[in-house]
Amino acid sequence: MVFHRQNVILIFWLGLLVVFDILLVSSIRVTFDSKQIHFSDHLTTSQKAFHYGKKSLEELDNEFSKEILPSVTLFTDHGDILKTTGIRCEVCHAIARHIKEFLMLNTTQEITIQESILICSLLRLQTQRVCSEIIPKFGPWVITVLAHSVFSAENLCTKSHLCPKPDIPEKPEIIDLPAPITENHHITVSEKQSDNDDQKMWVVHISDWHYDSEYAEGYEVNCGEPVCCRPPNAFGDKATTPAGKWGDYNCDVPKKLIESMLEFLPTAVPKLDYIISTGDLPPHDVWAETPLTIKENTNQTANIWRKFFTSAPFLPVIGNHESAPVNSFPTSSISDIASISWLYNTLSSQWNDWLSTDVLESIEKHGFYAAKLPKDNLRVLGINTNYFYKLNLWLLMRPKEEWDPEWMLKWIVNQLDEAEKLGEKVWILGVCKLFFIYIHKYVWLKCSIYIMDKFINIYIYCL
Repeated sequence: MVFHRQNVILIFWLGLLVVFDILLVSSIRVTFDSKQIHFSDHLTTSQKAFHYGKKSLEELDNEFSKEILPSVTLFTDHGDILKTTGIRCEVCHAIARHIKEFLMLNTTQEITIQESILICSLLRLQTQRVCSEIIPKFGPWVITVLAHSVFSAENLCTKSHLCPKPDIPEKPEIIDLPAPITENHHITVSEKQSDNDDQKMWVVHISDWHYDSEYAEGYEVNCGEPVCCRPPNAFGDKATTPAGKWGDYNCDVPKKLIESMLEFLPTAVPKLDYIISTGDLPPHDVWAETPLTIKENTNQTANIWRKFFTSAPFLPVIGNHESAPVNSFPTSSISDIASISWLYNTLSSQWNDWLSTDVLESIEKHGFYAAKLPKDNLRVLGINTNYFYKLNLWLLMRPKEEWDPEWMLKWIVNQLDEAEKLGEKVWILGVCKLFFIYIHKYVWLKCSIYIMDKFINIYIYCL
C-alpha cells in the first residue's frame, strides 16, 4: 500500500485535534466494524466549567463533535484496509479553526506526535514500524509550519488546495519583462533530421532511479510497506515472493541493475553528447531518511556516476526526494527557522567533477543554476522546481511579497533575455514538469506561458 505524503498532513491535523480532545474536551470514538475505540473519557464537571477565551470547553467539544467528526468517515475494504474520505472545504475551515484554538494552548510536540502515531496505526495507513518512524520525522516540520503560518482558515485551506481561490497574483504582468530586442536573433531549427549519427546530438536522460543500497535478493517483495525487498522483512523460505537479483517492480532499484544499465549505454547509442539527471536519487523509505542517509546515498550515486560518466558533460538537478524530510525545501527568507543549505553544499561538493565554479556557487546559494555550453551554442537552466511544489510545506511560511520563491522566475527571465540577445538555444531542466502539481500552479502556468510567449526568438526545450 502506497503511503501518500498528503496523508501525513491529514494525520497531524487529526492528531492535533485528538490531543485537543484528550486534554480538554470529551471522547472521540472511531468504529472499526462493530468495535468502538475510545481515545478519552467524557468531560468532567470541572472541565465543563472551565472557560477558554469566550467559549467553555463544553461548547468547544460540542462544535468539534457536530462539525468535524461526522465528516471524517472510516470504512473497511474487504474487512482489513481502512481509508478516509476526502475533506471538503467547509470541513477544512472547521478543522483549521479548532487547530488554531488548540495551538494557542501550547500543547507539547511530544504529545501530538504520539497521538499522531496512534492515529496512523489505528487507521492502518501503514505498519506500526513505519508510523512510529515517519511521524517523528515529519512532526517537528509540520508543527513548526502550523505554528508560524498565518493560521486563518481561508489561508490554510486555500494553500492546501482544499478550497478554491488560490493565493496568487491576479495577473502575470507583475513579472518585470525586458524590452523587446531590436535585432532578430531567431534560431532556425531544421525539420529534416540528418541520417548521419555523428551529426545528431545524443543525450541520455536519467530520472527517478531511487537507488536503494539496502536492496537484497531474497527478501519479501510484498511486505505491506512503501519499500520492500530489504531487511527486516521476511527472507528466503519465509518470503512468499522473494526479491530477484535484478530488482522488482514493487521495490526501489538495486546497485546491480543501475551499473548494468550504465555499462550497456555505450552499446545503445553511438556517442554521448550530454547526460542529464533530473533528480530523485534516494529510495522511497521517507520514514527512515535523514540528512546523514541522504548524504550517504547521493555520495554513493556520485561515485557510480564518476565510474561511468567520464567524458560527456553531465548536468544534474535536484529532486524532491533529495531532502529530509522529503519535499522540505525552505527558502532563504526563513533561514532563521529552517535551512536547506546542508543539502546544497553537499551536492555542490559531490558534483564538482562536472560543473564549473560559478555553477556550483549558484547551487550552494539557491539550488538552481545556469550552465553555458558554447560548443552547441547552448544555455542550460537547471531549475529547482521544489520551490513551487505543493507538498513543500515551507512555502506556507514565506513572506507574502515573495510570491516567486527565491525569485526564480525573475532569474529565468534574466537568463532567457541574455540567451536571446546572444542567439543561444536554451534547455530548461527540472524534476517536475513546468505545468504540473505546484502549490501556485496557476501562477507558474500563467507566468511560464507569459515568459515563453515573450521570448519567441529563441529555441527553448523543457525537460
